[in-house]
Order: sequence, then C-alpha cells, then structure tokens
Amino acid sequence: MELKDLRDEVKRLFKEIFSSGVPPHIGKLEGATHSIGAAACPDGTDNVAFYAIVENDVVEDITYECGNCDPYMFVAADSIVKLSKGKTLDEISKISAEDVLNFINCPDEILYNHTTEALKILKKMLVLDQQGESR
Repeated sequence: MELKDLRDEVKRLFKEIFSSGVPPHIGKLEGATHSIGAAACPDGTDNVAFYAIVENDVVEDITYECGNCDPYMFVAADSIVKLSKGKTLDEISKISAEDVLNFINCPDEILYNHTTEALKILKKMLVLDQQGESR
C-alpha cells in the first residue's frame, strides 16, 4: 500500500463519525468485560480507551473514548471498533494498520501511524484480559 497525505479525506471521515449526533461507538460500554486506556502517542496528546464485551472469544460489542485526540485518532479508533465487532480474538490479533486503512479506503500516512498505535492498545487489552491480568 502506498501511503499518501490525505488530510481532506481524513477530515471527511472525521465529520462522518459525528454527522448524525452521538456516534454509537463512542463512550464507555456498560457491562464491558474488557477495558484499557493508554496514551497512544509518545507525546501523550492522544489518549484512547477501548471497552469490549467478549463472549466465547468473540467481540460482541466494542466502543472507544478519546481524550485530547486529533481527528486522525478518532478515525483510527472508530474504524478499528467497526472492523473488530463480531470478530474472534484470534482474528483481531491479526488485524494490521493496513487492513484498517483498506477497510476505510484511506491510505493516509499520519492515519497509518495513529492506527498502528491504537491497535497496539486494543490488542494489549485483549491479550491481558485473556491472561486474567486486567479489567
């Protein structure tokens, strides 16, 4: 995949997230069996939390929250949760940033970096919870 500077496309995707009021994928998830929050950028500007309900190793529902996030992180997190819902933990462990960008058809270089960091957080949550170390 050739990465490009697609700021206008990222802006469009960001506006789309909020186009019909409160997005269904944003916010704490009542009854979440898995959760994690972490800084998604080295400078600590983007903080992302994921919440999931996992039953029989399948993500039945998943949401996210962003704190101090730029549009890139919102688009990354929103796309990741849409792609993850209904998938098994094994399937999610194999999702790459490239898969997410292909899913939304937006091979933006900055978005790729944000997606990579958000995926690390999500996968850490799922791995830790499988080992019974967080919740």
